[in-house]
Amino acid sequence: MKKIITLVLALLVSACSSHYESTTAVDDIAYLQLSGNFMGTSLVIDNAKAMVLTSQRIETYKIDNKLTAKLPLSIGTHLVSVNRQGKTIVKRKFYISSGQTFEVIVP
Repeated sequence: MKKIITLVLALLVSACSSHYESTTAVDDIAYLQLSGNFMGTSLVIDNAKAMVLTSQRIETYKIDNKLTAKLPLSIGTHLVSVNRQGKTIVKRKFYISSGQTFEVIVP
């Protein structure tokens, strides 16, 4: 009888232990997040042609009552300039990796 109880307990204990595995998926893309007073400015990424930021060209939303836009970027080093009326108001060089978001606050 002791052997049967021991066997049943051993089976119950071994049945309760299971293998747990989790997988985290990360985007293969990165993002540039603009916030603040960026509407009507021109955005230059890596010395490419300037893009004028208007509500027709980019999708915006509010975070903490601040206007925000999120633009996809390739992974790597980037140079971003935000210009208003011909003057550079923000210029940042940064490295961004997979799944990251780099925020630029435009005054």
